[in-house]
Amino acid sequence: MRYFIGKDGKQLGPFNADQIRAKLNAGEISLEDLGWHEGMPEWKPLRTLFPDVGAAPFSPPVEPNSPPSFSQPGASDNGVDFTPNLASRLSRLGAMILDQLFTLILMAPGLWQLIHPFIDDFRNGHSPTPDQILGKIAPALPLLIIPVLVFAIVQIVLLVNRGQTVGKMLLGIRIVKLDGSKAGFGSVFLLRAILPGLIGGIPTVGVVFSLIDVLLIFREDRRCIHDLMAGTIVIEA
Repeated sequence: MRYFIGKDGKQLGPFNADQIRAKLNAGEISLEDLGWHEGMPEWKPLRTLFPDVGAAPFSPPVEPNSPPSFSQPGASDNGVDFTPNLASRLSRLGAMILDQLFTLILMAPGLWQLIHPFIDDFRNGHSPTPDQILGKIAPALPLLIIPVLVFAIVQIVLLVNRGQTVGKMLLGIRIVKLDGSKAGFGSVFLLRAILPGLIGGIPTVGVVFSLIDVLLIFREDRRCIHDLMAGTIVIEA
C-alpha cells in the first residue's frame, strides 16, 4: 500500500509502510503529521495509521482543528483528481478511432480476399455450394487473423510497458494508476479491456453497460467505468 504524508503544509510521498515507520523512528516525521492512502475518505494523523510505532518527535499539524489544506493524491470531492493534466475527451476519442482505423487497415487485404469471390459469383449469377463457400473463405482467414493478432500483441506490449496504444502514443496520452505509477497488465488489459468486453457481450445488460461506460467520460475526472474498475486515469504523456 502506498501512503502520502502531509507535513508543514507540504504533501510528501508516496511511501510504503516500512519507509513510513523508518521515517517516524528517525524523527523525520511525527505521529501528529497527517497520512492518507487510496480508499481513505480523509487525511488522518499517522498515530492512527501506525499505532504500533512508539512516540516520535512532535511537529504541529498542518492546520490545527481544521481540514488539511492540501488535496488527497488521486482523490477529490467526487473521488478522483490527479495532479498532471488530464487527457482531453477529444484526444481519448481520437486515440480510440486511430486504433480502430489501424485494425481495419490491417484487415483490408483479408476482407477483400473474403468478399471478392462472392462479388464475382453475384455478377455472374452463380450460387456457390456450401463446399465452394468454405473454399472461398479459407484463403482469407490467415490474411484476416494473423495481422490483427500481431497488432493486438503490439498493443498489449505497449499498454503494459508504456500505458499507451499506438493511437494514444500518436496523440500524446497515456494510462497510469491514480498515484501516477505505471499500471500493470492486470489493470491496463484485463480490467480495462477484457472484463468490460465480457460484460458488454451480455445481452441487454451489455448494451446498457457500454452506453454508461462511454457517457462517464463527461464526468469531471473523465473516468469511464473501465477506468474505475482498473483504478486508472488517462493523462497527457
